[in-house]
Amino acid sequence: MKPATWVLIADGASARLFAQNADGALQELDHWDAKKPAAPKKVSDYQVDPQRKAQKLFTKRLATTINRRRGEFENLIVVASPRTLGDLKEALEGEVRSRILSEIHRDWTGVSSQDLPGHLANTALLPIQA
Repeated sequence: MKPATWVLIADGASARLFAQNADGALQELDHWDAKKPAAPKKVSDYQVDPQRKAQKLFTKRLATTINRRRGEFENLIVVASPRTLGDLKEALEGEVRSRILSEIHRDWTGVSSQDLPGHLANTALLPIQA
């Protein structure tokens, strides 16, 4: 049986993916970290911010992974900085976008796995666990 809800916590350089178990607990399924962008090698490389380019590439790869795994979840909660959220929504397939239950425009990548359920409970997205 697939988990009903996945929670994706992301910024332009890292991401964590959780599944909500039947008892409401969150289980970490995966995590990703982007590589540092390479220094520009030629003048034309300075026209595009290398960090922004790396962020967009990371987000696109993350979306591709979520798109491929769409059969493993029913709903998706996305917590990401506004820019990352926009990049994700642009790269996610329509079927996956339609499963987004909620979007939280915050960077919670630094929130510990233990504190995450409390943060989500404060948004009324997940039940408070005792």
